[in-house]
Amino acid sequence: MRIKKITVYGYGKLHDISFDLTSHLHTFFGENEAGKSTIRSFIRHILFGFPTKSHQEQRYEPKTGTNYGGSIVVETKEHGDVTIERVGRTATGDVTVYFADGKTAGEEVLSKILSGMDKQLFQDIFSFDLHGLQRIHYIDEGELGKYLFSASMTGTDKLVEVEKKLEKEMDALYKPNGRKPELNIELQQMKELHEEYGKWQRKLVEYEQLVETKQYITEELQALAHEKENVKRTIREIEAIITVQPLLLEEKKYTEFILELGEVEPFPTDGMKRYDALLAQLQPLQAQLMTYEKRQAELIQALQTIEIDESILMQEAIIRKLSKQREKYEHFMREREVLANSLLGYNKHMEHIKEKTGISAITTVDTSFQVKDRAKELEEKYRSLHVKKQQLDDSFSVARDELEQCEANVRHMQEKVLSDDERRLYEQKVQATGSMFHSPTFIQQSKEKHERLKQSMQKKHQQLILFLVPTCIVAMFLFGYGLLSTQLTLSLVSLVLIGMLLFLYGFMKKDRAEAVRESKRELQQLEQSDSSYEEQLKLQQDTQYRQLVEVEMFKYKQAERTYDNIVQKFEEWERQSFEIERETRQLCVEMNVPQTMSASQLSYIIQQVEEAKHTVHEWTAGKKKMELMDAFLDCFEKEVADIQMNISLREEDTLSILTLAVEKIEREKELSERRKVMESKIEEWAEQVTSLTLTTRHLEDELHDLMQKAEVTNEEAYRAKGKAKELYDDTMKSLSFLRTQISACSVEKDVYLGYNYDDELQTFEQAYVSLSEKEKAIHEQFATMKVQLEQMEQGKAYASLVHELEIKKAQVKEKIKRFGALAIAKQVLMETKQKYQEERLPHMMKYAEEYFRFLTDGEYVRIFAPLADQMFVIEHQDGQRFLATEVSQGTAEQLYLSLRFALAKTYESVEKYPLIIDDSFVNFDKKRTERAIMLLHEVAKERQVLFFTCHEHLLSLFQRETRTNL
Repeated sequence: MRIKKITVYGYGKLHDISFDLTSHLHTFFGENEAGKSTIRSFIRHILFGFPTKSHQEQRYEPKTGTNYGGSIVVETKEHGDVTIERVGRTATGDVTVYFADGKTAGEEVLSKILSGMDKQLFQDIFSFDLHGLQRIHYIDEGELGKYLFSASMTGTDKLVEVEKKLEKEMDALYKPNGRKPELNIELQQMKELHEEYGKWQRKLVEYEQLVETKQYITEELQALAHEKENVKRTIREIEAIITVQPLLLEEKKYTEFILELGEVEPFPTDGMKRYDALLAQLQPLQAQLMTYEKRQAELIQALQTIEIDESILMQEAIIRKLSKQREKYEHFMREREVLANSLLGYNKHMEHIKEKTGISAITTVDTSFQVKDRAKELEEKYRSLHVKKQQLDDSFSVARDELEQCEANVRHMQEKVLSDDERRLYEQKVQATGSMFHSPTFIQQSKEKHERLKQSMQKKHQQLILFLVPTCIVAMFLFGYGLLSTQLTLSLVSLVLIGMLLFLYGFMKKDRAEAVRESKRELQQLEQSDSSYEEQLKLQQDTQYRQLVEVEMFKYKQAERTYDNIVQKFEEWERQSFEIERETRQLCVEMNVPQTMSASQLSYIIQQVEEAKHTVHEWTAGKKKMELMDAFLDCFEKEVADIQMNISLREEDTLSILTLAVEKIEREKELSERRKVMESKIEEWAEQVTSLTLTTRHLEDELHDLMQKAEVTNEEAYRAKGKAKELYDDTMKSLSFLRTQISACSVEKDVYLGYNYDDELQTFEQAYVSLSEKEKAIHEQFATMKVQLEQMEQGKAYASLVHELEIKKAQVKEKIKRFGALAIAKQVLMETKQKYQEERLPHMMKYAEEYFRFLTDGEYVRIFAPLADQMFVIEHQDGQRFLATEVSQGTAEQLYLSLRFALAKTYESVEKYPLIIDDSFVNFDKKRTERAIMLLHEVAKERQVLFFTCHEHLLSLFQRETRTNL
C-alpha cells in the first residue's frame, strides 16, 4: 500500500490543502507547531476513524467552521488506486471508499482493504517517533531487555506492561506467607468469624435473667422521677428568694441616703458642667492677656536701644558689586600665577623638542594630512614586514624539525615491515587452517557467560520451588476444605490450579535445561577453533605497519613542500624591505627632515612637530589672556581702595578690606530689619490685648449669672450645691432600677432580710445531684439491658454474623477463581512468548541483524535473541559479545530501530503498509544519522516511508523534489 495524495478539507489548523506523495520516501519539514503531528494524526484518523469526544486522543476539529475531515488516495495490490474520504458527520466520521471503476463502498469494505488492520496495531508497528528512543534513556538495566523484546513483538512496551500487571495483581491477591494480599486477609477474617460464631451460642443463656431485671428497674425509675420534680421545685423557690434579698437591702439603703442629702433645688440644668466649661475658657485667656502685656512693654524698651549709621548704607551698591566680583578676582589671581608658570614651561618644552628631533626650524616641517597618511602607511608596512620576519623564522625552524622527524619516522616504520617472503609464508599458514578465529579473551568471556547462565538457571529453579510449594499447599488446603464443606466448585478450582502449577514446573524445567545445553555446545565450538591465532595476529600487524609507512611517506612529502615554500617567502621579504627603505628616504626629503630616520620613526617625528606647533600657539594665546586679566585686577583694587577711605578701614590687604566692608553693611541692614519687625510686633500685640480683655469680661458675666440662678454668692457654695444635686440624681436612677428588678422576681413568700438562705439551697441541690446520678446509672443499666434483649429477641446481631460469614466464604471463593484466572493468563502469555521465540523471532532477527549491521557500518555483526528472561546480546566485529545494557545509548537506540524495521518487514499482510517516522534520529551524531537515512532509502525500495522532521540540517540527505515544506 502506498499513499499517493493527501487532501485536507478541515483538520486542526489545516484546511483546503493537499499534498502529492509521488516518491516512496517523502519528507515533511516544518518548524514546531507547523502541522507535522496534525498530518500524522490525519492519516490515522482517515484510515481508522476519528476518536470520539469522550476519548482522550485529540480530535483536531477545525476552529474556522470549515468541513471536518478529508481524503487519502492509496495504491493497493488488489484494487489499484482507491480514494478514502472521511467527514465528521458522526462521532467516528462517515467514510466513503471510491474505486477506479466508479464504485463506492463504506466502512466494511475499507476494513477488508486494510486486511483487518486497526488503529492501535498500525500505530504500534508502522508509526513511531522520538518517544520510543527516549524511553531507552530512562529504563534501568533490568528492564531494558524486556523493553527491547516487547518492541520486537508488538512495536511498543505494552507486552512488558501486561506481564508486570499480571504479576502485580497475583501478588496483590495472594502470597504463601503474606499478610497484606487480599486473599490472605480474607482467609484470616473468615477464621475470626468462625470463632465469634461459637461465642454467640453461649450468650443465649443470659436472656432469662435480663427479662426479670428489666421490670424492677422500670418501677425504680418512675419513683426517682417523682422525687426529683419535688426537689427541683423547692430549689427554684429558694433561688428566687436569694436573688431578691440583696435588692431589698439596697433599696432600703438608697432611701435613707436621699433623706440625708436635704434640699438641692433650685440649681441650673447641667450647672456644674457649664460652670467648669466657662472657667476652663477664662483661665487661659487671663494668662495670655498678662503674657502679651508683659512682652509688649519689654519690646518697647528694646526698640529704644537700637541706633543705625545711614552713611554706611549709602555705600551698599558699590560694595555689593565688588563682593560679586570677588570670586572672579580670586580666580584671576590664581590663574595669572598658573599662566605665568605655563608660559615658562612652554619655552622649556620647545627647547626639549628641538633637542630630541634635531630639527631647528620646526615650523617649516610639512605635517599635512597627505604626509601623515604616507608616513602611517610606511610604518604599517614596516611593522608588517617585521612581524612577517618573526613568523618566517618560527615557521622555518618548525618546518626543518618536522622534515627531519618525518624522515626518521619513515626509516623506523620500514624496519618493522616483514619481507615479502616472510609475509607469503604466514599467509600460506593461515589459508591452510581455513577456520574462524577468536581471541583468547573472547573465549574466556564465553566460558564466564556459560557459568553465569548455569547459576542463573539454578537460582530461578530454586525461586520456582519456593513459589510452587506454598501455592500447592494452599491449593490442597482449599481442596480439602471444599470437600469437607461440600463446596465442589472450590475443590474443582483448587484441583485445576494444582494441575496448572505442576505443568508449569515441568515446562520451565525442560526449557532451562535446553538453554544450558545450547550454551555448552557453542563454548565447545569456540575452543576447537582456536589454533592459528598468533599467525593471523602477525599478518594484521604487518598490514598495519605497511599502511603506516605509506602515511609517513605522505607526511614527509608534505613537510618537504612546506620547507621549500618558506625559503621562497624569505626572498620575497628581502625585496619588500628594500622598497620600504627607498620610499622612506624620499618622504624625509619632502618633509624637510634628516634622511637618516627610519619608517618606524616618521609618525613619532610628525607627532613631536605638531606638538611643538601647538605649544607656540598656546604661548601666544596665554600672553594675550594675561594682559586682559591684569587690566581687570588693577580696576578692582582701585575701587576697593576708595571704599577703604570712605568708611575709614585700617586693613591693607584688598580682600580683607572688602570682607570688613561687607560685614559692616550686613550688620547695619540686620539692625534696620530688626527695628521694623519689632515695630510690627508691638502693633500686633496691642490688638491682641484689646481682644482678650473683651473676651474675659464676657466670660466673667456668664459665671456670675449661673451663681444667681443657684441662689449662692461664691464659687465654693455653688460647687457644694452642685455636688449634692448630682448625688441625688444618681441615687434616684439606681433606686428606680432596683424596684424594677424586685418586681420581676415574683416572690410569693415573705422574705426575711436577716435570714441566710444559702445553706438551705445547698442542702436541696446536693439531694438533687444525688438523685440525678442514681437515675443516670439506672438509665445506663436499663439501656444496655434493653439493647441486649432486643438483639436476642429479634436475632439481628446473630443473623448479621451468620450472614457476614456466608458472604466472606463467597468472597474467598471469588478471589480464588480470580487468582486461578490470572495464573492461567500468565501461563498463556509465557506460552505465546515461547511460541514467538521459536517461530517468528528467528525470522525477524535475521532482518534485524542485517539492519543493525548496516546502521553500525559493520561494527556489530550479529544479534542473539534472549533466552527466557535474559537480555539481547550483540556481537562486535572482533568477536566480543555485549549485553544491551553494556553498550552506549546511541548503540541501544540503533538496536531499537533495527527491531522496529524488522518487525514491520516481517508483519504478515496482503498489503505493505507505509512507515511513518517522526524525528527519531535527533539524538544521533552525524555518522549515525547518515547511516539511518541511508537505511530509510533502502527500506523505501520495498515500502513507502513518510519522514517528518523539524531539523533543517537533515534536509541535505533527501532529494528536494521529495520534500514538502509546511
